Amino acid sequence: FIFRDVKEIDNNSFTYNNVDFTKIRDGNIIRYSFPIYINNAEEPITAEIRNNPNDLKSIPYDTDIRSILTKPHIYITMEKNATGLAVAAYTEMKFYLGNPALWSINVTGAFTEPVSTYAVKTCTDVDRKTGIIWLTQGTEERISMNQGCVILAGPTEESYLRLADKLNLILLGIEP
Repeated sequence: FIFRDVKEIDNNSFTYNNVDFTKIRDGNIIRYSFPIYINNAEEPITAEIRNNPNDLKSIPYDTDIRSILTKPHIYITMEKNATGLAVAAYTEMKFYLGNPALWSINVTGAFTEPVSTYAVKTCTDVDRKTGIIWLTQGTEERISMNQGCVILAGPTEESYLRLADKLNLILLGIEP
């Protein structure tokens, strides 16, 4: 039994861009954990993403995406008919951006059109203190920057989760 468990761990561990990842299965849910060192700590904390980083390699992105980390407030905005998958992607990004041990950015959900009492934010709202990350439909998965607005475009809302993981890897410096 011990040999089987060790073999399973070996099959589920891999290195991506000099970071060790481990596949974790919890029932039908699969996540990928990896260590991150915060503030030159000797011991890492464990972080997780939903997708295997090797499966995200093909997603193109603009190299200046990390500039959004200079904004004290970021709105993650989506279309008014967005489903729970867009909200899950928002939650994934908020976990890292709003984490006090990382950047402690004030992150707020918003929509591109009025929905109940939620904020309405679009890329035109980018300014010196406000950043926008826009989850939107596109013909292919891509992370781009347009006049300070980070655009996560994908053909389906399922792709938003992949794009959120890719963005988190970029912001953490794991994706060059």
